[in-house]
Amino acid sequence: MAPSCSEYALQAVRERGWLGIPMIADRLVREASVIAAGDTRFEDEEGRIRYADPVAAHIGKGYRKNTVENLLP
Repeated sequence: MAPSCSEYALQAVRERGWLGIPMIADRLVREASVIAAGDTRFEDEEGRIRYADPVAAHIGKGYRKNTVENLLP
């Protein structure tokens, strides 16, 4: 996953404070379904297969449909 779960947790708490805690739990539960769907699959610079799932895709007015085009930096 990109970012990793620990990076996601830090970002969620920094951006949303205490509201980041349920976001972290949701990410851990949702991880298998994100990978199974394969919608956000991409290859990183080192050739590894990753799945984009940034914090910005799950908060407030910044929410966007999870597609590779919308999630890659």
